[in-house]
Amino acid sequence: MIYLMRHGADPVDRYGGWSEYGLTEVGRSQVNSAKHKLLGKGITGIYSSDLNRAKETAEIVADVLSLKITYLPQFREVNNGLLAGMKKVEAVEKYPGKYFRTLDWAET
Repeated sequence: MIYLMRHGADPVDRYGGWSEYGLTEVGRSQVNSAKHKLLGKGITGIYSSDLNRAKETAEIVADVLSLKITYLPQFREVNNGLLAGMKKVEAVEKYPGKYFRTLDWAET
Protein backbone atom coordinates (compact mmCIF):
# COMPACT_ATOMS: atom_id res chain seq x y z
CA MET A 1 0.00 0.00 0.00
CA ILE A 2 1.25 3.48 -0.85
CA TYR A 3 -0.10 6.58 0.85
CA LEU A 4 0.33 9.94 -0.86
CA MET A 5 0.25 13.15 1.14
CA ARG A 6 0.51 16.64 -0.26
CA HIS A 7 2.49 19.21 1.68
CA GLY A 8 0.67 21.65 3.93
CA ALA A 9 -0.15 25.22 2.89
CA ASP A 10 2.67 27.48 1.77
CA PRO A 11 2.48 31.26 1.18
CA VAL A 12 -0.59 31.99 -0.95
CA ASP A 13 0.80 35.28 -2.23
CA ARG A 14 3.79 33.59 -3.90
CA TYR A 15 4.27 31.00 -6.59
CA GLY A 16 5.39 27.60 -5.34
CA GLY A 17 7.10 25.34 -7.83
CA TRP A 18 10.77 25.14 -6.91
CA SER A 19 10.56 27.95 -4.35
CA GLU A 20 12.47 27.67 -1.11
CA TYR A 21 9.55 28.80 1.03
CA GLY A 22 8.41 26.48 3.77
CA LEU A 23 5.03 25.90 5.33
CA THR A 24 2.90 28.62 6.83
CA GLU A 25 1.43 28.27 10.32
CA VAL A 26 -1.76 27.04 8.64
CA GLY A 27 0.28 24.48 6.70
CA ARG A 28 1.95 23.16 9.85
CA SER A 29 -1.44 22.95 11.54
CA GLN A 30 -2.84 21.00 8.56
CA VAL A 31 -0.03 18.46 8.70
CA ASN A 32 -0.25 18.12 12.47
CA SER A 33 -3.98 17.41 12.13
CA ALA A 34 -3.44 14.82 9.38
CA LYS A 35 -0.42 12.97 10.75
CA HIS A 36 -2.37 10.94 13.31
CA LYS A 37 -4.47 9.39 10.53
CA LEU A 38 -1.31 7.58 9.38
CA LEU A 39 -0.72 5.81 12.70
CA GLY A 40 -1.29 2.08 12.63
CA LYS A 41 -1.22 1.86 8.84
CA GLY A 42 1.98 -0.21 8.72
CA ILE A 43 3.98 2.52 7.03
CA THR A 44 7.66 1.58 6.89
CA GLY A 45 9.24 4.46 4.99
CA ILE A 46 8.73 8.06 3.99
CA TYR A 47 9.84 9.51 0.67
CA SER A 48 9.71 13.24 0.08
CA SER A 49 10.70 15.94 -2.34
CA ASP A 50 13.71 17.90 -1.17
CA LEU A 51 11.86 21.24 -1.34
CA ASN A 52 11.38 22.95 2.02
CA ARG A 53 7.58 22.74 2.28
CA ALA A 54 7.65 19.01 1.45
CA LYS A 55 10.57 18.40 3.81
CA GLU A 56 8.77 20.15 6.67
CA THR A 57 5.66 18.08 6.00
CA ALA A 58 7.65 14.84 5.93
CA GLU A 59 9.51 15.75 9.14
CA ILE A 60 6.26 16.32 11.04
CA VAL A 61 4.91 12.96 9.87
CA ALA A 62 8.20 11.13 10.39
CA ASP A 63 8.32 12.35 13.98
CA VAL A 64 4.97 10.80 14.88
CA LEU A 65 5.74 7.58 12.97
CA SER A 66 9.37 7.37 14.16
CA LEU A 67 10.59 6.84 10.61
CA LYS A 68 13.53 7.97 8.51
CA ILE A 69 12.90 10.17 5.47
CA THR A 70 14.43 9.59 2.05
CA TYR A 71 14.60 12.86 0.13
CA LEU A 72 14.30 12.58 -3.64
CA PRO A 73 14.76 15.57 -5.94
CA GLN A 74 12.85 13.53 -8.54
CA PHE A 75 9.73 14.12 -6.42
CA ARG A 76 9.86 17.88 -7.01
CA GLU A 77 6.92 19.39 -8.78
CA VAL A 78 7.16 21.36 -12.02
CA ASN A 79 10.13 23.71 -12.27
CA ASN A 80 8.56 27.12 -12.72
CA GLY A 81 11.88 28.89 -13.28
CA LEU A 82 11.95 32.59 -12.46
CA LEU A 83 8.46 32.43 -10.95
CA ALA A 84 9.61 30.14 -8.11
CA GLY A 85 8.85 32.00 -4.89
CA MET A 86 8.02 35.22 -6.71
CA LYS A 87 5.14 37.29 -5.38
CA LYS A 88 2.16 36.78 -7.67
CA VAL A 89 1.54 40.52 -8.08
CA GLU A 90 5.17 40.96 -9.16
CA ALA A 91 4.84 38.11 -11.67
CA VAL A 92 1.78 39.76 -13.26
CA GLU A 93 3.79 42.95 -13.75
CA LYS A 94 6.97 41.30 -15.05
CA TYR A 95 5.40 38.50 -17.11
CA PRO A 96 1.83 39.48 -18.06
CA GLY A 97 -0.17 36.57 -19.44
CA LYS A 98 2.58 34.02 -18.78
CA TYR A 99 1.06 31.27 -16.70
CA PHE A 100 1.50 27.52 -16.77
CA ARG A 101 -1.72 27.03 -18.72
CA THR A 102 -0.78 29.63 -21.35
CA LEU A 103 2.71 28.38 -22.24
CA ASP A 104 3.56 26.20 -25.21
CA TRP A 105 5.27 22.90 -24.35
CA ALA A 106 8.75 24.19 -25.24
CA GLU A 107 8.23 27.73 -23.90
CA THR A 108 9.97 28.75 -20.67
